[in-house]
Amino acid sequence: MTTSITRSNSTSLPQTPRAPAPVNLGQMNGTTDNLAAALQNVKLKPGQSLIFRVGENQIRNVGEFTFEPNLVAVATKVITPSNGAMGGETIRQYTLRLSPKAKPNTAIHGKSTGSWQMRNSPNWALDFKIKVS
Repeated sequence: MTTSITRSNSTSLPQTPRAPAPVNLGQMNGTTDNLAAALQNVKLKPGQSLIFRVGENQIRNVGEFTFEPNLVAVATKVITPSNGAMGGETIRQYTLRLSPKAKPNTAIHGKSTGSWQMRNSPNWALDFKIKVS
């Protein structure tokens, strides 16, 4: 019995598209007023991420994010933990990743709920839009 093997002329596997490089806003110092301003004109490509770091404590923090339409995934990571003292600061990194399925020219409304103490402060209760480019 003879087995035949057929070879293809193609020598490479199909390439999966790479996500665009993330937009990194860096460390936001003090209140998040510079973050609130930076978030006002965000443009991301499908699959692209927005990364920023914020110093938070028991009273002031960014809180939970919501998006409409729900096309953004949020991941957080503690970079520097607090020393545990009242008012001690934890540096937290936020990564907002736009779905690769997002369509160009879509406007996504984002909000964060600041902690109870900061819920009415526009510097912590963020309200912004992400435009898909």
